[in-house]
Amino acid sequence: MTSAQASLMSQTAPAVSVLLPVYNGTDYIEAALRSVMEQSFTDMEIVVVDDCSTDDTPAILERLAAECPAIRIIRPPQNLGLPRALNFGLDHLRGTYVARMDADDICEPERIAVQKAFLDAHPEIVLIGCSTSHIDAQGHPFKTSIRRQDAYATRWMCRFVMPFRHPTFMFRRAEMPLQYDPEFSVSEDYEIMARLTKTHKTACLPDVLLRYRHHGGSITGKKRQLMSEQAERIALDVQRNDLRPEILDALEPFRAAYFRAEPLDAAGRRALLKGLQRMAAEDSAQSPAHSRWVYRQSAQLGIEALLRSGASRQDVIKSLITAGPSTMGSVILRFLETRQWIPQSMRSDQSISI
Repeated sequence: MTSAQASLMSQTAPAVSVLLPVYNGTDYIEAALRSVMEQSFTDMEIVVVDDCSTDDTPAILERLAAECPAIRIIRPPQNLGLPRALNFGLDHLRGTYVARMDADDICEPERIAVQKAFLDAHPEIVLIGCSTSHIDAQGHPFKTSIRRQDAYATRWMCRFVMPFRHPTFMFRRAEMPLQYDPEFSVSEDYEIMARLTKTHKTACLPDVLLRYRHHGGSITGKKRQLMSEQAERIALDVQRNDLRPEILDALEPFRAAYFRAEPLDAAGRRALLKGLQRMAAEDSAQSPAHSRWVYRQSAQLGIEALLRSGASRQDVIKSLITAGPSTMGSVILRFLETRQWIPQSMRSDQSISI
């Protein structure tokens, strides 16, 4: 431990450390930071990792730090990129809990209070996420994503995708000394969740506590391809760990379509849906409480994979009809619940207790 770190530890530690990395974030950093500064919960520090910004971000940060004593700005000696910047920031935190935040999103005023209260009441959970509303570059909302997930559901989702948004994380630092893997430069969040859920319990609250911003600088075509490549590596590792070899093999058409956007003929499309059906049937038998949720999630993933493979809507419909009424029913019900067009009692996540 360095003398600077020892000095920090000697101070009264806050309950929560908010970790916010930023690089050239002039457009949104002030709104993001103010949403943290204005939280109803106040026993916290706000640690901003300025990853050697070259725009006006440093000046904005200094101005806000002068206004809010809870803000600490730290800067690495050189630009690190997101995974290493996060690791750099983690080494400087003092809070019992760590809340992640991005430089272009907006926290709802009760976010920190609600997530901390949940972790206080559920010592078996080491990391909690939350649901999100989605906003455009100007801050206008355009959809809401409700994700109610317990430990089983978050691990299940890791077979295919990141279970919930990275900037919604709050976790127990002492029990889970996270370190991000720089090899996964654009999928560091997915990799750490896949690794974490092997041995720890995580969950996601249905409470909408963060506004997740979409804007032109979010993802380029080149970055999207790299994300798909890294995501397939992560997903395949989870599937190998969690599934029988027969089910792993049956999911190959899905992986080809979903991650690699490979075109599939009619037989391939049928095999894709059949593989997901076989997996869902086994999962349902092993965890009956999650049966309805598993079938609907599998159906939605199947549709997304078919579309990524270049299948037309007509081909998708034909494939669903061929797959049978149970798959078609799951697709319809999942579509209705994502749009909140069915009663709460019919939602598949109502059986998930968190």
